[in-house]
Amino acid sequence: MMILRYLYVFILIFFLSGCALLNLKTNETGLSKKWTISVCGKDIKVTSQSNPILLYQNMIRCIEYHQYNHAVMLFSLAGTYSYFDFYRMSQGVNAHFHNRLLKNAMQLLDQEQKNIFEAHLNRILKNELSLTKICSQVKKIGMPMYIQNYMNANQVFDIDIDATKNWENALQGYLHCRM
Repeated sequence: MMILRYLYVFILIFFLSGCALLNLKTNETGLSKKWTISVCGKDIKVTSQSNPILLYQNMIRCIEYHQYNHAVMLFSLAGTYSYFDFYRMSQGVNAHFHNRLLKNAMQLLDQEQKNIFEAHLNRILKNELSLTKICSQVKKIGMPMYIQNYMNANQVFDIDIDATKNWENALQGYLHCRM
């Protein structure tokens, strides 16, 4: 009984402290779901057509505005999308491409910003309840529906992949979502 009381107090504090992850407004248009995040200095449009480079740019903007929960969500979506893209590329492609996207974005931050964001990232993604919410939001936005033209134009993509299976692999392999 005492554990339930502490759990209730923790959850109440969590929600009252402004730690909600994202309040997404949806507008479905054809195959693409459009989500708007009204934070980080402007309205950020997030859709299944948003490529990882754009998502990481918006993540950096959120970090600069101290909107760390939103930055974690954008980090999660961008990473899942780049992981998905990496595995739809043909054999022989640079295995570090996925990591390079994040590294390039993080170079725009100073060390203090990186440390603060990393602490928020670990706090949210290592908490099972928070991770479940992030996974749910990423799943609602859906698998990537863009052409990977943000990648090197010389890369060859395997058009015969099972996109649904690849999406599940990205959710489990990168974000560690339960399916």
